[in-house]
Amino acid sequence: MMFFQPAEAGVVPGSLQGASEDFSYFAKEVPGLYIFLCVTPDGEDPANAAPNHHPKFLVDEKALVVCTRQLRLWPLTFNEQIAQLTADNI
Repeated sequence: MMFFQPAEAGVVPGSLQGASEDFSYFAKEVPGLYIFLCVTPDGEDPANAAPNHHPKFLVDEKALVVCTRQLRLWPLTFNEQIAQLTADNI
């Protein structure tokens, strides 16, 4: 569920990527959500951008506004989303 217009916020679909964290292990025990954010500044090709933990890594702070808004609203609508998923699968 999105609470903004993706095109206006600069949100574009990305490819599925496996995380190298222990998230999948933990998610077996407790349901969770892993979010991948691309915060590459406008005009910079993400394929050529410096990766996380690199001294030249740059964050487009406008992306953090979009993410923060989404993260704040997901818990508020969680029950509604679960009810919809349940209804869709009955």
